[in-house]
Amino acid sequence: MFRRKRTRAKSLVLPPAIDAGWLESRLTRDDPASPPAAVAMFFSGPDLKRVREAVQALGQVAASTGDGPWPIQTVSIFFPGLSQARQRKLEESLGRTSTGSGLELEFTDFSELQSRWKSFRAAVIFPGFDPLSRVVLEAGLAGVPVVVEKGAASELVIHGRTGFIFDYRDYAALGAFLQVIVKNPERGRQMGLSAREHVKKHYSLGAWKEQFEGILSEILFSSER
Repeated sequence: MFRRKRTRAKSLVLPPAIDAGWLESRLTRDDPASPPAAVAMFFSGPDLKRVREAVQALGQVAASTGDGPWPIQTVSIFFPGLSQARQRKLEESLGRTSTGSGLELEFTDFSELQSRWKSFRAAVIFPGFDPLSRVVLEAGLAGVPVVVEKGAASELVIHGRTGFIFDYRDYAALGAFLQVIVKNPERGRQMGLSAREHVKKHYSLGAWKEQFEGILSEILFSSER
């Protein structure tokens, strides 16, 4: 699913959906007593310059929250869809990138994501050629607010309620939105709860079934005319 671009035309026939019960059974059930110190960041492509720019932006946010009660300490970077060889090269290059804030870069295998969701305070998503819709939906079910670059995946986000949407390469906006979540843990928690409710209501398999049956009925009804 990560090697094919999701077009708007496809989304009318194959709306994004997720098996909420299955995923929730794999999440840590107990919420932490205090907000976690890690932020997850997802990239769909190997654009090293873009990744470095995003890491620098997160480093600035980490520096600005260093004196607060819940500073960001780690950013976990994921590259779903990339070959292991290309991912290793990116990790080696990024490992030499200085954030200027003491922010620790962590490279985690995408297969471990479901067991890690509860350890993230926020998720930053750069869709690129792949919308990473699944990640947005998983984050919502895990109660993790998202900051998503504008694109297909951002259509799953209610700006200011379940997460934030920023324009392409607008790292100033990315940093500002992330600070809202980091510096206001209660606001971030409420956004996560709203995201969970939104995903369950609109993007569960049950909701997908109703949409798909509606599309089929419309097609069949039209063909009978």
